[in-house]
Amino acid sequence: MNYGEITQYLRDNGYVVSHENWNDTCHCLRVRISINGDSYTLLHFCLDELTGLPTFYLEKLETDRPLAHVMPSNGSDLSPICVTTPDAVSVNVEVPELAFEASLSRHIELLTRALTDSAWNTLELTREFQANWGLLCDSKSNDFICAAPTSACALLEVINPSDRSEFGIDGSPVGYPPIRDFQDLPAAIRRRQEDSESHSQNNGVVIPLGQLGPPPTHNTQVRQWFANALAGVKEEDASKLRELTKGIRHKSFWVVLNGETPSGTAWFGVKLSSDSKKFLPMARASLSAWKITPFVVRVFDKSIFMPRSGAEPGLANKKILVVGCGAVGAEIAMKLGASGIGEIDLSDPDILSWSNTYRHVLPNAFVGCGKAPALAIHLRGQYPWIKCTWSLRQLLEYRNIERLKEYDLIVVAIGSPTHERLFASFTQRHENMPAVVNSWVEGFGVGGHATLCIPGQAGCLNCAYVDNSTFDRGLVSNLNFIDKNQDVTRNIAGCGDLFLPYDSLSASKTAIVASSLALDFLRGKLTESSSISWKGSDDDAMQAGIALTHRYYHFERSMQTQPLHHEACDVC
Repeated sequence: MNYGEITQYLRDNGYVVSHENWNDTCHCLRVRISINGDSYTLLHFCLDELTGLPTFYLEKLETDRPLAHVMPSNGSDLSPICVTTPDAVSVNVEVPELAFEASLSRHIELLTRALTDSAWNTLELTREFQANWGLLCDSKSNDFICAAPTSACALLEVINPSDRSEFGIDGSPVGYPPIRDFQDLPAAIRRRQEDSESHSQNNGVVIPLGQLGPPPTHNTQVRQWFANALAGVKEEDASKLRELTKGIRHKSFWVVLNGETPSGTAWFGVKLSSDSKKFLPMARASLSAWKITPFVVRVFDKSIFMPRSGAEPGLANKKILVVGCGAVGAEIAMKLGASGIGEIDLSDPDILSWSNTYRHVLPNAFVGCGKAPALAIHLRGQYPWIKCTWSLRQLLEYRNIERLKEYDLIVVAIGSPTHERLFASFTQRHENMPAVVNSWVEGFGVGGHATLCIPGQAGCLNCAYVDNSTFDRGLVSNLNFIDKNQDVTRNIAGCGDLFLPYDSLSASKTAIVASSLALDFLRGKLTESSSISWKGSDDDAMQAGIALTHRYYHFERSMQTQPLHHEACDVC
């Protein structure tokens, strides 16, 4: 970049700026500004290419109080300033002068408010409490995983990080309530609890602090800050802590703290370490014998974790049956799990084989294992609060009224039209049956389909099998894009290895349309029986000599929800 032109442009627009050498190592722009009669200096280190909003540092900050969104300097003369998420702004890289002017304007506006509006500055520091606390912590240490069910005073059993792994739950210290069958714990923490029960210690506590103020800005301030925080603990909480920790001595305590900020409840902590076993210090005077180290706390709580990662806590009470755990069914199960569904039962008698490698979500470590049990393990490992059971039953073995009534929805992904229609006939003959989503993918990348059949509503699976030329009940779905009476299977090693040619992307798209119907129904957004189709390219089908239907060539509503009901259906 031409920093000479940038410097001249900024000067022409009233900025006091110079292009200088920095410590004989690099070049920088130094911008001098005045706020409320005081002088400050902003520093930008020169770049070869502008890829985002230019960043500036505040040089030699001399103030008795911390500033919101200005990071501690950590021993240097420069303090980073956070004016936006780096990638959140679209920058005019073709005209870098404008980008620098816009960035300077943001930096000066933020500093001006922080320096002149003390109430706003305090509010922002407190709102960013948890993020600012993280700046005090060792970035090389894994977060403390806290599975406390509430923010109230509590004693915690603590498991130290495992020597087997430095990642995930195993690589982190974990704290959980000292009870033996707390079923609401995430599965991964329950596993660590069971594996490490003899190695855990009751050396963790949760202390609520009530309304928080700004956090300390340097590690040297943490001891004083913590002492003041202890002094402010409510007497009823202090009394409960003394009761919970009575007779307990350790060389270390994990103190998990929480308090209220304008952005919600902040969780954070300090680890107390000593050369000899001592009681938990609850007064300023007794802190002198302890080393105090701040750490980051991650609370394993549904109300925090699920919305932050895109799941819906409101779906946690839903129970789903997924029959068929092949490429499509497994993707559907994963998407339903990711949405926050609380309980998924899986059923498939098939075994995962090497031939499933490139279109199935399960890794090769499960080859030779049943698809249903392997997928259940995979789901439980991915989604902390999900409950998964599995079965080797086929779809028609679920024709049991009482068994089906326990589900909010049934998803069928078996690719067998005959079995699907027989099962649909059973559910139509009985009352109080759950809604059913049927899904299937067509070969050669031409498309895939899903139907939602809601009991008591017009529209059933048979509607998707009405022959549009005769209006009789047909044997091939009228949603299909591949014309009937063709052999669309392929084989490599004879008829024992027949397969439908489709790829992982086709499986994923089909799973998406099926999951969309399922979730819109469970959320109450979809109240009529519906269908969705996605349409792909006909290139591979044409090359293979496969004829496509009239619907394929005239279909223009790919990925859109449509009514399922067919007026000529003799069932509904």
